Amino acid sequence: MSQGCYPGCFYYTDSCFRKDCKKSGQQPQPTPPQSAQPAPMPLFPTMGSLQEVFDYADSKRPISCRNELYTLLMTYHNTLLHVSRRP
Repeated sequence: MSQGCYPGCFYYTDSCFRKDCKKSGQQPQPTPPQSAQPAPMPLFPTMGSLQEVFDYADSKRPISCRNELYTLLMTYHNTLLHVSRRP
């Protein structure tokens, strides 16, 4: 029977999956994603300028439900991407 990776370890060194395992440096690490790029959310509208989004949000006050807030945030997101990609 082999020793645990540290005193009191209940796992064997050849099958330990704990993150704090002393042998974890020997295990292959997962590769992170290449790069995360912001993408428009096609379900929500895109406006011509950020001022239009602010005016639209102002007209929706008071925001009474979570879906309205999310729609406003995604509209802002789409418009911000649209405005920032203009030449």
